[in-house]
Amino acid sequence: MIAFLFTAKPGKLIAIAYSTDTLAAIAGLYASYETDLPTGPTVVCTFALALLSAFALSQIKRRVPSVSGATAE
Repeated sequence: MIAFLFTAKPGKLIAIAYSTDTLAAIAGLYASYETDLPTGPTVVCTFALALLSAFALSQIKRRVPSVSGATAE
């Protein structure tokens, strides 16, 4: 779901999905360990936080004009 917010290319989809899922799972496990909370719900909440963060980032990315297409005069 997170990867679809940023690209439609299959290779990039796999890379973004794999990396965000891995980071969210590790962050959830670490947070669970440090706070002594149940692992499952903590990982799920971490994934939800990652999805909300990715959505906010994609909205900001859409609003900010790209400078790569600009030409100097």
